[in-house]
Amino acid sequence: MRDNRLLRRSSLAAWLACGVVGMVLVPPAAPAQRPDNLLSRSSAAVSNLIAWVIMVNPATPSDRISYGFSSLTTNQVTLYLPPVREGPFCKVEMTDAQGHRLKKTELGAKLLCLERTNAFGLNHFRKTYGWKQLTPYTASPTNIGSAACWFRTPAELFEITKPGQYKLSIEFQALRMRGRSNVVVSFPPIEIPIMLSDKTTHD
Repeated sequence: MRDNRLLRRSSLAAWLACGVVGMVLVPPAAPAQRPDNLLSRSSAAVSNLIAWVIMVNPATPSDRISYGFSSLTTNQVTLYLPPVREGPFCKVEMTDAQGHRLKKTELGAKLLCLERTNAFGLNHFRKTYGWKQLTPYTASPTNIGSAACWFRTPAELFEITKPGQYKLSIEFQALRMRGRSNVVVSFPPIEIPIMLSDKTTHD
């Protein structure tokens, strides 16, 4: 018997299998139209932009997080992100079924510098990254499709030791040019259910 979990992973890899390392093109589709083997969650809109996350469905701690941004108008919007190798500029939390926050791994504490500095805003962007280091990102209209950037897995960011239901919460930020001004776009949290089964812990 073939492993359905493997089929889901293969489907996700095939569905996102074009583009360069760290960023792949996501075909256009409203969340309700995405394949059943994909879990899609998006933020509330900010300045006609949304942030979104796509993971394998059901999502487990070992599944990689992919994320991106889309425009709710007919216009493309250029955003600027930290270098892909460093991951998104975001705040990430993970809680168990009782609402207790999970401890970050050593890698998670290093990558999630925004939580360590607690500094959303343009000054942190300027201090941490120069313009030459920032990665331009095109937020395309939702009917066209935007690029998805790979991030880490929940298990790489948090210490998840017991089976159960968890909640991953991600708040993204991106830099946007408005005329001659730089504006930081802060997106509301995106919540993703994560399940760790007894079978997963024993594999």
